[in-house]
Amino acid sequence: MLSDLTPFGIYAGSAIGVKGNLTKTLSRDAALSLCEEKIGPAKALLPYGPEKISRIGIISGSASEPEILEEAAMNRIDLLITGEPKQPAYYLAREIGLNAGLRYVYTGNVPGDAGENTFCYRCGELVIERWGFQVGKMHIKKGRCTHCDTEIDGVWE
Repeated sequence: MLSDLTPFGIYAGSAIGVKGNLTKTLSRDAALSLCEEKIGPAKALLPYGPEKISRIGIISGSASEPEILEEAAMNRIDLLITGEPKQPAYYLAREIGLNAGLRYVYTGNVPGDAGENTFCYRCGELVIERWGFQVGKMHIKKGRCTHCDTEIDGVWE
């Protein structure tokens, strides 16, 4: 499906990915569907860029380094596939959401990160503990926080 593969994504002097051309140009939606089929659902998707995808860059790790994003632009990459964003991005996203008044802000299934748990918006106590995709302790009874009796949004059957 990809041809003309060459090293791409220079980080600390080494290429951490490849770039190549699709053998057939795809619409953005078709390219994203193909990615989901081959590598699973996206954790984060920035639906920008051209409607027609012909050049793809794939790197391991995060693309949050400005140099990698600039390299993608210089190489006219239509679709950039990367690994997880750096941890500070999760903290920033959580802070922005909480400051915007959201009651519950999830930053993904990042094992050990506080953003994967649910806290009562009133008392701040843990109401749902998670580790990755596993649910641990739940401090909710009849849809209410067991610490302060505040109603917790959700379906609790």
